[in-house]
Amino acid sequence: MPGSELPISGLPEVAGADPAAPDSGARNSGVPDAGSPSSDPPDPDLLASDLAGSETRAQSAKLELAERADPLGDLSILAFLRRHQGQPVEIDASRLRLPNGPLVETLLVAARTWRARGIAFSITGLAPGHVEQLRWLGLAAPLGLDPGAEVLPV
Repeated sequence: MPGSELPISGLPEVAGADPAAPDSGARNSGVPDAGSPSSDPPDPDLLASDLAGSETRAQSAKLELAERADPLGDLSILAFLRRHQGQPVEIDASRLRLPNGPLVETLLVAARTWRARGIAFSITGLAPGHVEQLRWLGLAAPLGLDPGAEVLPV
């Protein structure tokens, strides 16, 4: 809807997606899940800053996209974004070979949601040719890939 915030929780549910489930295809190098038996105990300072949404103290959660990342076929992408709402997120696209439509749409919704909440959301490592294609389509600035460009409200 034009002019309204599109929260990541508003993305369509994917059958079998469990936001609490561990990532399957994408690698998550963010904050360990507190419920995971193999994880270290959470850092109380980190959790406090995550709850406060402070970019200066909160550690970014990082998601490394696979070569053929697709949120419709890889439920871990949406699960990661839902799990890390309220904290800075970095999407590492250095292995991504071709950004498909559903992935770009998911990242657009996430970038807009994080920006509206004043929380950092970045996409790194995307091939220059892909950035140029997204720029040509007018999507580089809304994705945060064109720092000097103005992001117009939708």
